Amino acid sequence: MRPGDVLAAVRAQRPLVHQIVGPVTVHLAAGAAAAVGARPVMADDPDDAEAMAAQADGLVCNLGMPRPYRLEAMRRACAVLADRGPRILDPVGAGGSAARSNMASQLLSWRCFTIVRANAAETGALSGAGGSVRGVDATAAPDDVDAACRTLAGHAGLVAAATGAVDRIAAPDGRLARVDNGHPLAGRVVGAGCMASAVVGAFAAVWPEPWEAATCALAVYGLACERAAAAAGGPGSFLPLLWDALAALTPDEAEAGARIEVVQ
Repeated sequence: MRPGDVLAAVRAQRPLVHQIVGPVTVHLAAGAAAAVGARPVMADDPDDAEAMAAQADGLVCNLGMPRPYRLEAMRRACAVLADRGPRILDPVGAGGSAARSNMASQLLSWRCFTIVRANAAETGALSGAGGSVRGVDATAAPDDVDAACRTLAGHAGLVAAATGAVDRIAAPDGRLARVDNGHPLAGRVVGAGCMASAVVGAFAAVWPEPWEAATCALAVYGLACERAAAAAGGPGSFLPLLWDALAALTPDEAEAGARIEVVQ
């Protein structure tokens, strides 16, 4: 698995990544995709989303601040991109309320998504493995995050990526990777998870193997978080430094700095 090669492909191809994201973090997700080398488009009107999906190389659906029209935009965009480009689901707050959990389960029931990028507690909620979510923040991970990822991946037929102190990425066939890149400061800013999902969408748009794409994306994103945190004075300066770090990271640096373990 070579994160530098995938990053180089993003920079060379500049994929159009359509993101349906709530207003709290829409500019953060757009900025992350652009910084890593993709072209973001943020369309959440159902008619516009359907038209943009017809042009896009990939789709990220983010459950932040869910609204009926935004869910309809996701449904129509997914239908357009089915069998043509990767579809990433970020189930923000799944497990935090019955309504959020039900909406995330409804989205998964469409069986159209390629990758789920969630925190460990959201992954536990969706897989039935437990964990605790308060609001949209993970307060307790399931006892076995590896097993939760594998369960969700197997049941939903997609790649399940759970981010946390160590990221876990499971494929439907049981393959599992752990990524040890990242920094705790990312957990203190609003939108860090949404930015991670945007980077996953950019990588998946250029790489045919979703498990490898998600694993490499989270390694690169985590490495950028480490570099941003080293220069940041706190969460306020961390976000713009993270955009800079994503833009400045070279394929060679990604290759040298990625800490990926493939678990048998």
